[in-house]
Amino acid sequence: MVTPGITIRDRLRVLIPNDTGNYHDERELVPPDLAGALPHAQIVVTNYHAFLPRDAKEIDGVSATTRKILTAGRSSDPFRETPDAMVARVLRDLGAGSESVVVFSDEAHHCYQDKPLPQNVSRPKLTREQEEANADARVWFRGLQAVARKAGVKAIYDLSATPYYLGGSGYNEGYIFQWTVSDFSLVDAIESGIVKIPRTPVDDDATGDLVTYLRLWDHVGAALPKKRVSSTTGVLGWIPPKELEGALRSLYRSYQRSFEHWQRELATYDEPPPVFMVVCPNTVVSKLVYDWIAGGAAVDTGTPKLGELPLLSNVVDGRPLTKPVTILIDSARLESGEALSKDFREAAAGEIEAYKWHLRSRSPGCDIDEVSDEDRTTTRSRSSSGTATSRGAATPISGFMLIRFAPLGSGCAAARLPPQHRRVPALVPR
Repeated sequence: MVTPGITIRDRLRVLIPNDTGNYHDERELVPPDLAGALPHAQIVVTNYHAFLPRDAKEIDGVSATTRKILTAGRSSDPFRETPDAMVARVLRDLGAGSESVVVFSDEAHHCYQDKPLPQNVSRPKLTREQEEANADARVWFRGLQAVARKAGVKAIYDLSATPYYLGGSGYNEGYIFQWTVSDFSLVDAIESGIVKIPRTPVDDDATGDLVTYLRLWDHVGAALPKKRVSSTTGVLGWIPPKELEGALRSLYRSYQRSFEHWQRELATYDEPPPVFMVVCPNTVVSKLVYDWIAGGAAVDTGTPKLGELPLLSNVVDGRPLTKPVTILIDSARLESGEALSKDFREAAAGEIEAYKWHLRSRSPGCDIDEVSDEDRTTTRSRSSSGTATSRGAATPISGFMLIRFAPLGSGCAAARLPPQHRRVPALVPR
């Protein structure tokens, strides 16, 4: 089973027969006369990032210039996995019997090969997001091709709630996949209780006559920085665009009401408090918004500065909280399980050091320097998935999350939350 990220990968562990609480047992997915064979099933759940070839440990810490010298004149990089080695790693848990694999691709609209164009036809200019989406889709698609060549693939079942081509793929955007055999509409899925009921904004208290918050990105996208800013800008003086500040304060007022209701009615029953989430286009913007909301130590004086949204401030009564209620998350790295980017490492330096301190206190014999970025991000992912909480909560994860995420539709959105391979056409909603 191939997923688009580690969050969905971890959630799909309910399909592994030997795991406690698996759906095969709880929901009786397999008839009783066949259940005896289920424990013998070999199932691997992975995210498509596993198809990326990895470097050998021997090349760690070697500069790019030295690497170029070592690989000069070679047709391939000897320090990077070959496709066959990558497949052997991905299918390692299947053992020696990993022949003729059956593949399930979840969110399969992210797995495609962009349409080849004739030499005399120029490809239209793509946005950065479209180029990145095409690159990710190639990794997934070619990874399955490599599995098919090395181990053999019996069939591939694609699952997606949006079984159509994305913009920038070279195909008509929104054109349904030709191999679709089951198309179950969103309305039918909602009425059947399969998916959550979507809730759309019904109020806009922005000043002015235009509807602003429904399409916030159109109003603030061009005004947000795209490159790293001065280290003093975030805590000392960054002023968000007025539309963005208005949206944040409007949602915060709604959050306050939900938080007060939780305190009065739900906290005594150990119900999780509400979560306030902001989605930003890059780590530069997320750090600025994080500092504006949560506050922090001013670079010039070192004096802690109160955040603009009191319930979500990491500074209270002039002192930083020992357990912050606001955290910063790089979701792109988190979902891939890759090493943290330099920008995010600098932005979240305090949180990383706090994590190391807590790890030392919990595991005195642990070598902190040997803990990889992947270990840190996956640990955080498993801790926060579905359980992120806010002020007053008993659990250790704080209630406000800033997530690096490419703009989707409305862009910088804010939301309040309580191979040449054979495809067998079978698409169903998640």
